[in-house]
Amino acid sequence: MFHRVDSLSILGTGTLDGNEASYWETTHDTTITFHFNFHNCNDVTITNIHATAPEHSPYTDGIHLGKSDNVRINSANIATGDSIGDGVTNVNITGVNCGPGHGISIGSLGQDEGEKEVRSIRGNIVNNVDNPIIIDQHYCPPKKCEGGDSSVSIEGVKFIDVRGSSITETGVKVDCSKSHPCKDIQLKGVSLTFKGKPTNALCSSADVEFLGDDQTPSSCS
Repeated sequence: MFHRVDSLSILGTGTLDGNEASYWETTHDTTITFHFNFHNCNDVTITNIHATAPEHSPYTDGIHLGKSDNVRINSANIATGDSIGDGVTNVNITGVNCGPGHGISIGSLGQDEGEKEVRSIRGNIVNNVDNPIIIDQHYCPPKKCEGGDSSVSIEGVKFIDVRGSSITETGVKVDCSKSHPCKDIQLKGVSLTFKGKPTNALCSSADVEFLGDDQTPSSCS
């Protein structure tokens, strides 16, 4: 864990083996929650790391960011979850191979008072993923909540030049809260296919706008 660190460089090779399967398979918990956890950090570059965990291991985020600014993640293999917490700004993600897990995710938000906004997260190539573009205000981790509509407002989100392939027919899913509908969701230059054919977009309780021509999908169904 890196806390309140500016301009730190850690170079070299090595392996940290949590070896926790015998523990979490019986307790449904894990002692290594995040492989890398950056909190209250500025000017961070993460390059050429490999983080792995079994698909069914619980809450094993590869890289977790919180209240950090100017973060660059590139040339990494993250075979586990990945998450961006509150107060994270200006993140550039390139050449990152994710899976299994949630890939590059923002959340879970709204659990604590005083959480700050997340903005300017950049990363745009996907290849055979479950949910290329998804906003889910009904996501509820096991043992964390009882479901229902989120009370977190989502507004002013832009998906620009996101391209690649999906393993399902739904390339875009915007499933928002009825009590706090999503506002000003924009897609521009999006091209997502399923087995070489156009994907569809499913939208609920959301103001979604497709900007420009020749987008795939081109509208909400």
